[in-house]
Amino acid sequence: MVRSLFEYIAPPLSSGEISSTHDVRGIHAVDCPLAQWITEMLGSGEHALERPSEKNLLKMRTYAEKFAAKSGTYLHPDHEVTDVVVEGLARHIEEVGKPLCPCNFYPDKAAEATLRRWICACDEMQIYKYCHCLLFVNPEGLPITEYLPDDHEGRQIYGLVTDPHPEKGRALRHRAGVPEVVADDAAED
Repeated sequence: MVRSLFEYIAPPLSSGEISSTHDVRGIHAVDCPLAQWITEMLGSGEHALERPSEKNLLKMRTYAEKFAAKSGTYLHPDHEVTDVVVEGLARHIEEVGKPLCPCNFYPDKAAEATLRRWICACDEMQIYKYCHCLLFVNPEGLPITEYLPDDHEGRQIYGLVTDPHPEKGRALRHRAGVPEVVADDAAED
């Protein structure tokens, strides 16, 4: 089971800190202590990650810009959010050869990279036009939730966020509502 990285490393929040979601994907709306903690931990000391090559950073930045235009979405208006996600995608290209979504924790990244579902643009983006990383969003920086099932976490967190360009994107819309196992089997055929 793929779980959000932030479920594993979230430090305890003291009273008064915002905790509606233990997920850095919500940093567009709040000054999130968790996001600050993650940035500090991953950016310095023994936990520091090497910056991906400029070639892969440029490759993923170009991909993100082109996909946003093609899908009728926008890159996040906070450039720091976009930069972090693009850097994570570029890092995964170097680690496993694919732009695996950097917003999830994978028990085995190499095995996950052999599957289609979390390679950017992930299945959620291709089916529902929903980017949980907040890379592909509406002009205000919110993920599009219009096509999500009512019980999806994105709909629960953000409510109904309509699609500004319904004529674009959703290449795999025909898979909406199909159980994941059935959808994976169909993708292999």
